[in-house]
Amino acid sequence: MSETLVHAGLLVDVGQLAFGKKETFFAGVGYEYWRNKFGNSSADTPGTKANTPFVNLELHL
Repeated sequence: MSETLVHAGLLVDVGQLAFGKKETFFAGVGYEYWRNKFGNSSADTPGTKANTPFVNLELHL
């Protein structure tokens, strides 16, 4: 059984906007689609298909 995972996101450098420190703090949104999670069939096993929006935060020191 083939597995499909798409994990896409868009980040903005908010450290530069809010604190004047370039490339230190990023924030954004994203979307994840996962079909046949861990190789299990989506038709046979509940919980093996996911469509999830998410918030992404990154801190670089």
